[in-house]
Amino acid sequence: MAKKPQEAALLDYDAAQAYLGDLSRSTIKTLVGRGEFRPVRIGRRTLFSRATLDAFIARQSEASE
Repeated sequence: MAKKPQEAALLDYDAAQAYLGDLSRSTIKTLVGRGEFRPVRIGRRTLFSRATLDAFIARQSEASE
């Protein structure tokens, strides 16, 4: 049985967008370009580690305090 996107360790662009509060794909690409987090490439797919996204969220939370 396949895992639901919110349970998967790796998220595709659509799931990462939802996980990060509906950020646009272009914003995610900009963040990747700036090195805020790194994608995982498997074949032609670009995926994002849930742990990497969580670390990004934590850094953003700390910066806003």
